[in-house]
Amino acid sequence: MKRLNIFVVLIACSLLFLIFDSCVQDISVEIPPHMPTDNNSQLAAIPSQKICLKAIKDVRILDRAEGTREAAFGVPMGTVDFYPSVESIFKDVIKAEFQSAGHTLTKDEQPITLAGEILTFEVRTDTTPLYWDIIGRILVELQIKSADGNASKHHYASICKERTYIYPSSTLIQKVMKNCINDFANKLKNDDKLAQALM
Repeated sequence: MKRLNIFVVLIACSLLFLIFDSCVQDISVEIPPHMPTDNNSQLAAIPSQKICLKAIKDVRILDRAEGTREAAFGVPMGTVDFYPSVESIFKDVIKAEFQSAGHTLTKDEQPITLAGEILTFEVRTDTTPLYWDIIGRILVELQIKSADGNASKHHYASICKERTYIYPSSTLIQKVMKNCINDFANKLKNDDKLAQALM
């Protein structure tokens, strides 16, 4: 009986391995253009400004993919990458929120400048035999140089989670990262210190 039980366990483990192995694939997840939700914000409360948008740089140290998926017991299910580039994603968000708040962003030199660094943009999964937690993380630093020459830095961190009892698909991963981006956008436009630094 003991040998039979061991045999059954081995067969079950082998079947699980085959199932997980067949699901392993690397995926690319599209992040769609950002759509501001409203203009009732700290950023919209200040007078309209003309701002020179400098580089939004990706300074992440990537020795691996932008995201990973795992099955139960840490079995790898493939890597995740995002498109367009993170520089394009955050440049789009920043431009959309500033313009929605009544400000003008331009490449031309202006007394006020805005630049940024993307420190973290990633997704991973925490797993149990029953479910996956899809966890997205963002950390962005914005640098403002005001018209009077004062420089300031502003940090925005977001962590978003979605629990699923089915496969962590590209659609669910996109949803998690969009939630993180929306949270970043809300913190950005309601940052009173950032708004004051622009005046």
